[in-house]
Amino acid sequence: MNKHTLIAKGKLGEFMGMSVQAITQKIHKGKEGIDIPFALKIGNSYRWKLGTVMQFIDEKEHERKVLLSLPMRDDKPVSKVQINRV
Repeated sequence: MNKHTLIAKGKLGEFMGMSVQAITQKIHKGKEGIDIPFALKIGNSYRWKLGTVMQFIDEKEHERKVLLSLPMRDDKPVSKVQINRV
């Protein structure tokens, strides 16, 4: 598969560790771009470019690493805004 390959909900679920029903709920709740990558709607079905999915996963991994590198206060990460206020 190349980065332009389109994948369906089932394959996206495999990559994201989610069920097809969970993906459908995320779409209907407007969570595209937050919890799942943005989809292409073709007819009545949703498809995702494999490259977009992989990039989304990489970005989420990077966000997690940044979050874990922030100083902690009361077992919660301190935001950059809070750091500037200290």
